[in-house]
Parts: sequence; structure tokens; C-alpha cells
Amino acid sequence: AAVLALLLSAAGCAPAPRANVILIVVDTVRADHLSLAGYGRPTTPRLAEYAQRGTYFDRFHSHSSWTRTSVATLLTSLMPRAHGLISSADVLPRALTTLPEVLQEAGYQTFAFVANPQVHPQFGFEQGFDRFHELFRPETDENGIATEDPLASATDDRVLAKALSVLLEERASPYFAYIHLLDPHGPYTPDPADAALFVDPAYNGILRGSLRDFRRIPRLRKNPRELAQFIALYDAEIRGTDRDLGEFLDRLERAGGLQGTHVIVTADHGEEFLEHGGTGHGRRLYQEQVHIPLLWLGPGVPPGLKVQDLGGLIDIAPTLLDVLGLASRG
Repeated sequence: AAVLALLLSAAGCAPAPRANVILIVVDTVRADHLSLAGYGRPTTPRLAEYAQRGTYFDRFHSHSSWTRTSVATLLTSLMPRAHGLISSADVLPRALTTLPEVLQEAGYQTFAFVANPQVHPQFGFEQGFDRFHELFRPETDENGIATEDPLASATDDRVLAKALSVLLEERASPYFAYIHLLDPHGPYTPDPADAALFVDPAYNGILRGSLRDFRRIPRLRKNPRELAQFIALYDAEIRGTDRDLGEFLDRLERAGGLQGTHVIVTADHGEEFLEHGGTGHGRRLYQEQVHIPLLWLGPGVPPGLKVQDLGGLIDIAPTLLDVLGLASRG
């Protein structure tokens, strides 16, 4: 049995067939930058509130520091070498069975709301989804002209608003919704109100939230103040995502959508800030890049529990199927 399934079963989480499922992946969130997990800055007050109603896994890990590989592991419950999606040229093989396909076969309506183009249908990620909403394309006017930056993905609040609208309008039951948020990924351009919580108000240095910032490692290494600003902008992005998630869950609850629904919040990988000489993610597997959060709330999930046992993205699908009483279909 999967590690997480054993833990949840031991804690008294009985199977709840036909429960709805919302699986939220927040891109580029390292676990040790969540106040929910003990970080000194108040980055996740809303998730901390909801954590009192669910279980948080404190030693949870990704199997890659790159989105496409880690999401493939999440949806197939296979190690990277087994599913084969490792390089930018790889596509998820059709022969593999994904979590949404299993749930679809069990009678679930399946939806995806994705802001990261790395999780693109052309890479095989549409397998098992009835509707796949590609939210990494710009909105257009009546003439088909982009109304915003054509390279920009939808912000977290827009992705969550779209998901909420579809789920409440469809009133599908049961349903599985995969939501992939992108705001904490660089470049860091947080809401000014969130940035004001963490950045130095007297700062007037080189960082202005552009992709060029990632190329200024020598300058960051030489100037602790620049590095502190870099990290503060990242933390502010997490704070904004936390607020958006809190509002999404609040609105879902007011509409009666949390009752009988499993909500799983995790990440695809973390981020490095010169702890090992570099910034960003995708090339190495240090703890900063693979230690990610996992919060699970839903029918029968123990409230206010923090689990210290090891777990990883590979465990989520079999755990979920076990909790839903569908393990034999996986």
C-alpha cells in the first residue's frame, strides 16, 4: 500500500466513494517558505486556517525539480525513468494510465485548469480529461488580437475563478479537477500590497521582477541585500497565491462545494536561492528544489494533524484511489 494511504488509514480516514476531488498544484513552492510549515514570514495564513481542518505532510517531496517530469509522476504514480518524460523532447506515452483516466472510467467528470504551458496537451497531459482549459494563452478581442502579453499565463486568481465557475455551473458529481497555478514561478511580480509585507521599503537596487534577474547570480552572491530582495519578492508571490486559494476555498464552501470534496494542495518542485551556488530550479535535486508541501482535507481526513513520515508525489494517486474505495481500478 502507498505510504500516504497507510498514514491516512491509520489516522481513521475511511473510504468515501463518489467524493469530489480537487487537486491543486502550485508551481515552484518550496515547503520551508510556508508559514504553515514554520517559516518566519506570514506567507500562508489562509492555508494555515484550512490546515486545521486537514492533514499536513511535513516531509513531502517531488521526484524532479522540473514541472513536466514531476507532474507526470503525480498523474501516473511512476518514477521518472518509468514514465519516460524527462527531457523537453519527451511526451507522456499513451500506453500509460493516468489518474484522471482511472477516475473517468469510474464515472467521474474530469477537468483541468492549467496556467503552465509545460503541462500542455501536446505533451500528453490531456489524457483522461473531459475538458482541458489551457490558461496559458492570452485573451483576445473580437478581432482575435491578444489583449495582453502573449507570453503571459493567467494569474492565479483568474485560474481559480475559471475553475470555480465551471465547477459550480456544471454541478457535475462526482468530479475530479486538476488546477495548476503559476504565480510563484519567476519572474517575481507580486501584488504591491503583498510585496510591501516583506521587501525593504528603502531598497533601490537591481531587482525589478524580470527574467533577467535570474542571470544576475554573481551580483546576488556579492550583495546580500539584493539576495534578500529576491527572496522577499518570491515570498510575496506565495502570499498572493495563499490569499487567492483562501478566497477560492471560501467561495466553494459558501456554495456548498467543500462538503464531500477532497482538496489536495501540493507543488511540482521548489526553488533555490544560492544555497548551493545557483538560483531557480530544474537542473539539480537539492532539498530546496524537491521538498514541497502537501495539505489534504476532505471526508474522513484527520483535522489539524501534521505527519512527519516521508512521502512523495508518487504516493498521491494510489492514496486517493484507496481513500475513494477505487484502489482496485488503479
